[in-house]
Amino acid sequence: MKSLRIMILAFIADMQMSYASNSTQNQSCSCTENMPVCGVRGGGAAALQKIAGGSIAIKHEFPWQAALLDKKKKLLCGAVVIRQEWVASASHCLQGYKPHEITVVAGEHHLLKDEGVEQRVVGQEIFVHPQYVAVTEENDIGLIHLAQALRFDGKTVMPICMPTPDHLTDGYPHTSCVVTGWGSEKEGGDKSNVLLKVVVPLISDEKCRDCFLKEHRKVTDQMLCAGYPQGGKDSCQADSGGPLACRKEGNVYFLAGLVSWGKGCAEPNLPGVYTEVAHYLSWMNAIING
Repeated sequence: MKSLRIMILAFIADMQMSYASNSTQNQSCSCTENMPVCGVRGGGAAALQKIAGGSIAIKHEFPWQAALLDKKKKLLCGAVVIRQEWVASASHCLQGYKPHEITVVAGEHHLLKDEGVEQRVVGQEIFVHPQYVAVTEENDIGLIHLAQALRFDGKTVMPICMPTPDHLTDGYPHTSCVVTGWGSEKEGGDKSNVLLKVVVPLISDEKCRDCFLKEHRKVTDQMLCAGYPQGGKDSCQADSGGPLACRKEGNVYFLAGLVSWGKGCAEPNLPGVYTEVAHYLSWMNAIING
């Protein structure tokens, strides 16, 4: 009986030590999981919800969103923070500009209000994709190397996660995507002063090509389409270069596309067309790490 009691006590002690060890490991893991390095949506946002047909974003809900201002400090395009010293945008937004002529504003929400958290940095280098074709908007992607690194504070400014090569083979199953920007709420309308958001479903390349066949516009494999058959919700003028962010495991967002082109805004059976970023990872990495 004494031997059995000793064995039971030893077993209990082992179980307590195992529990303590697992508890410590779980706490450590929890700290890591609570501090992701990219793609964390802010502002207390839960599920996905003025861009055409959209709604006002919560302040700093999309901390990877950036604005590009021209020499007159007017909104030129959208952009997306991918590294402390790098933002991505559309080639058609950057072509013809010198680096110092573009100001990148991160942490922005209201274009006409200075809230004290905005970070304004001019460009040091601009990289337009060497195979960009303005007529067809093929390879409509570019990079800006900032003259000064952004400060990632975990709230107002953070990078978006990048896609992986798997997205080209597996596609984007079961993803929820949102496009953001300060663009017009309707074709020919005024730009928005506050950041807007809209949820758009992805559609297949084949279906997208069929939509634009009558418009005599080419949709390539390097493009990604999103929108509703009935229209009503879409990116629009001045949203160009901004992010199409899709949610993945762990409730974080990755950069699926950059706003590129379309026919009108939120027209039925004419989805928005985006540059599919996963096709350009090698080019981007060569520029950034070169």
